[in-house]
Amino acid sequence: MFGFRNQPLRAVYFTYVVVTGIFLRLPYCFLRASIPSLRTRPSWTLKREIMTDVMRNLIATLLMIRIRPLRAEDPKRFVTNPPTEHIAYTRYEPIPENLILGEVKGLGDLNRVKPEPFCGYWIKLKGAAGKPDEKAGHDEKVLMHLHGGGYIATSSYPEGDGCGNFYHDLLSQCTSMWRIFSCGYRLSTSPPFPATNAFPAALFDALAGYYHLLHVAGFRAENVSISGDSAGGHLALALTRYIALYRPAGLPMPGRLVLLSPTVEWEITHDGPHASFGRNLSSDYCTPFFWGYVKRSLLGNMPDEAAATSPWISPGSLRLRETQGLFKGLPKTYVTVGDAEILLDAYRTFRDRLVADIGEENVTYVEVADATHDFVTQDWHEPERTNSMKEIVAWAGWL
Repeated sequence: MFGFRNQPLRAVYFTYVVVTGIFLRLPYCFLRASIPSLRTRPSWTLKREIMTDVMRNLIATLLMIRIRPLRAEDPKRFVTNPPTEHIAYTRYEPIPENLILGEVKGLGDLNRVKPEPFCGYWIKLKGAAGKPDEKAGHDEKVLMHLHGGGYIATSSYPEGDGCGNFYHDLLSQCTSMWRIFSCGYRLSTSPPFPATNAFPAALFDALAGYYHLLHVAGFRAENVSISGDSAGGHLALALTRYIALYRPAGLPMPGRLVLLSPTVEWEITHDGPHASFGRNLSSDYCTPFFWGYVKRSLLGNMPDEAAATSPWISPGSLRLRETQGLFKGLPKTYVTVGDAEILLDAYRTFRDRLVADIGEENVTYVEVADATHDFVTQDWHEPERTNSMKEIVAWAGWL
């Protein structure tokens, strides 16, 4: 990985990818996808077939050169004055040190990461009255979202990166919620780049964002829903697990949890001959995130086996030593995944553990036929995307 990160190899490799992609890969993909019986899934449209292939190869290419978010999660590079009235930049203070507890505190010491100030964005429904970053209204509901990107890419900025259209389209479905807080967090790196921000750096930042919502913006915990897609779903789960496990002062459990294709294992343990990791290889685009770089970046100084044995890293792993009570105390939870994902088996393991711990009545698990990874944030994945957003809005009580 990153074998072509330096010039002139990077330019040569990128040129090769672009030229072969335009003149060979795309025409071949188009011709194959033009015949419905040859598509990865018979129900898939021509556009979905091509977009899944393009996404997979784009991620693979970036992991050979250097994957970077469109706007790096470096506070010095944040857009502090967004060029639109429906977005507002917000800086929040680090989570107080006395709220860092238990095993997570030990992992922070091991990986030499500490709470730091960080930043995020408020997004309001276009045309709605009020400023996007104003104080909470009486009994106002809000969503705090954690973006995906494998902990190594994308950002909380709501224009240009993956979640921008998701925020606006979700808000357009709501009548009792008019804004979303897009919570930023530090991204991780590892060799061949300097090792930075291993776990629990992102968890510290997510805790700080939630603390900001409660104690600065003035929202009541029961009116806050926390959501995350892909790696952000993993982080949202870690955040609520932390609150349930340690009950830190001043951080009550949020009202609801929404997980969109959450990455519940970073070391593939569901790996039998008929496992979804192989069965759905051609219908998912996120395989490159499991080549090892993300895992190494998250682990930092943790031993390699922790990727499969630590519930903080892989809560859906088959190699966890203890699973009973892992999710005890979590709020009502909505999980939506696609049955065309490579992590489908891990999702089902996670679902069963979640139901065992908090009860079937508190878990809504939706497995969407022929949907690929993180389809709810992909505007080329209709009608499943809009249908799922409508179901989430109804479940969360935002109508």
